[in-house]
Amino acid sequence: MQITDQELLNLAKRGLIPGPNETQENFLNRISKFPFFQGSLDGSVLTTKLFGFSPDWIQVRYTNKGLALWEGGCTLIEESKVELLLRKRFEKKKKFLIYDKEEILAHEYVHAARMAFEEPRFEEILAYQTSNSFLRRYCGPFFKATWLTTTVAAIVFSGYVLSLFFAVPLWIMLIVGSLWKLGLFKMVRDQRIFKKCLNNLSHFLGAKDKVLSIMLRLTDKEIVTFSNYSASELSKHFKDFRDHSLRWKQISLLCDER
Repeated sequence: MQITDQELLNLAKRGLIPGPNETQENFLNRISKFPFFQGSLDGSVLTTKLFGFSPDWIQVRYTNKGLALWEGGCTLIEESKVELLLRKRFEKKKKFLIYDKEEILAHEYVHAARMAFEEPRFEEILAYQTSNSFLRRYCGPFFKATWLTTTVAAIVFSGYVLSLFFAVPLWIMLIVGSLWKLGLFKMVRDQRIFKKCLNNLSHFLGAKDKVLSIMLRLTDKEIVTFSNYSASELSKHFKDFRDHSLRWKQISLLCDER
């Protein structure tokens, strides 16, 4: 069955995005397994405003099981189910630590929408666009679950415990400092590339409200490439790739929509 342009556009507005290497058959087979919930989910006001989609296919379950002490929520992705685990506190409260319930939901919806992507470099930056805090939008991606963050956290914690009983050796302080600098360098570099891509696409599209919706569907390589493209180069790329894949067809439909 050939999917129509309108159907593909409707799916885009539900946050159902074809992956970079996903065929139409595989895409339709994947999303056919998702449940359908009547109406939009909590947190969808933010994703609609920023990314142009409102999910109605993600299961939300309130539980503390499987969450780290500092986590407000996380997304579990399986072949036939996408489930968002939200801290039990949110059943009655709107805040957990520094996090707002709507922000956490919208953040996780972004990860769910990109479930067919294996593109981790800019995904946290995209997800953190849902935050109303500039500091979290900018620095939040530094604390994503990577080997670097985990290593730094482990060393800092170990150093703190040791400092309670002994003088911390200089080499430990140097390692911690070097890892923090490396992590900060990568964060600043990626934020700069992301911002340049966003600005270039904004000038090319002439509509700022569409930019994040388009970037949500880009690969890491495309974001880096577009950060160095002029408006004419972007125009040529979008024209040449319009029929390159189902994902690019959806991108083109969103660009053309008035």
